[in-house]
Amino acid sequence: MKLQVMKGSTSVRLMVFVADSSSTTGAGLTGLSSSTSGLKWTYWRGDSGNSGGVAVTLTAGTRGTWASGGIVEIDGTNMPGWYEIGVPNNALTTGANSVGMHLMGATNMAPLPLEIQLTGFDPNNATSLGLANLDATISSRLSAASYTAPSSAPTVVEIRSEMDANSTKLAKLDADVSSRLSTAGYTAADNAGIAAIKERTDRLPDSPAGVGAAMTIEDGAISDESFTLPTVGSGQATGLLGRMEQVWRYFFKKATLGGGVLRTYADDGTTVLTSQTVTDNGQTQTRGEAA
Repeated sequence: MKLQVMKGSTSVRLMVFVADSSSTTGAGLTGLSSSTSGLKWTYWRGDSGNSGGVAVTLTAGTRGTWASGGIVEIDGTNMPGWYEIGVPNNALTTGANSVGMHLMGATNMAPLPLEIQLTGFDPNNATSLGLANLDATISSRLSAASYTAPSSAPTVVEIRSEMDANSTKLAKLDADVSSRLSTAGYTAADNAGIAAIKERTDRLPDSPAGVGAAMTIEDGAISDESFTLPTVGSGQATGLLGRMEQVWRYFFKKATLGGGVLRTYADDGTTVLTSQTVTDNGQTQTRGEAA
């Protein structure tokens, strides 16, 4: 059992329960008194140092009346096992923060350990807990010499007026924030350049290939105006893509060589796209520009 008692308390009476060690139901032991054979009560305080426990002299008690070492049964019929004991004043004096007590020795008596925390306050004092600095209202603790209470609480208008008159920071909010930016320290963004970059990056695929993997060129990713090409003949394409197509057709689509002319054809196999004269002197074959 653990209890709290204020240090220096006197005439303290406690209610304790003594169990019957012979009972299998947890019943209380009745009939104990200060004259019961073998009954002992010992206490030890936290400031006792290397000393042993202090034996309490048992005395006959009267319910509701304190007596040092007193022990009296409360009601053996209706509250079997309950007793009132009178704690010796010396066990509760200042100097220690706790005191342990032990009652034992009677026949069929289960040992009864008690631990009492000796506090610096009175847990039974609902007004101030026995603390000296709480003996008056809080308002009386403020020195009048250092504080003058206002006659009335300030209004919202008064607070705003005070802020407007004294705050240099609020004065800077009298115009649009944009007007506070000095043009001398600011360069407008190159929106045209940004748009040009966006136009190029929009041509990139949404999911680029991994490092070392081939990338897919999508339609429009490469344009003729992206390259500067040499002057061409009358039958040659003017753009890079057109020239790549002509080379592709030369090797992979229909082409004829006859009558000294090399011709390439459109997908229909009839329309001639380019014509080149071919001469051969037996040693060198010469092809003219495409027309």
